[in-house]
Amino acid sequence: VKMSDSSLPPAMRLHKDFFANERNYIHWLHMGVTLGSVSSLISAVSGRDTPGAHRSSMLVVSTVLVLCAIVFSLYAMYTFFWRRRNIRSIEPGAYAAYVDEPYGPLALSGVLLVTLITIFFAAAIPIQ
Repeated sequence: VKMSDSSLPPAMRLHKDFFANERNYIHWLHMGVTLGSVSSLISAVSGRDTPGAHRSSMLVVSTVLVLCAIVFSLYAMYTFFWRRRNIRSIEPGAYAAYVDEPYGPLALSGVLLVTLITIFFAAAIPIQ
């Protein structure tokens, strides 16, 4: 027999929400770490023996990716603490959309899209 969220005692719901918040934080942070790792890889691959224009393009790509990774990591940290504060402050009877944050993921998707477009143009047009 599966219990629905509304049939769980308030303390159980809070624990479930705290764990869900931590999982969500880890997923967003994982995206930031992945972007940072790719940035480091690109920076390392474009070593000193790479031609000038190509090296400059790769450094632009690496810099844009690391900035995107920082934005993702800061968003993950901000959202984690914001949701944790909201979960702690709810009253037992008031179980509403206190953790819903619909615009953050859209903004991060926009940041990632701009990053990928910048990378595309940096790779297509060599910087002199």
